Amino acid sequence: MKQLLGAPWLLAHRCMLEPNQPRKFTLLGKDYVLWQNNDGVINALPNACPHMGAMLSEGWCVKKPDGSSVIACPFHALEFDA
Repeated sequence: MKQLLGAPWLLAHRCMLEPNQPRKFTLLGKDYVLWQNNDGVINALPNACPHMGAMLSEGWCVKKPDGSSVIACPFHALEFDA
């Protein structure tokens, strides 16, 4: 199946995400990491660290003072925001 550019796709339902717990989802052969902050905002990124390709879903969330959160790479603790 060919993915249509700009078409919306459902990766997960909100109830599948625990606050500040990254989780891997796959859509059409591509892996994504999703996480939800304490305010219920859902974020998504490709599941590969651009530095060495580590799976970001194996990392952890870092809470920021403003209530947002970023994801940290499990290899080098580099932080990525949505």
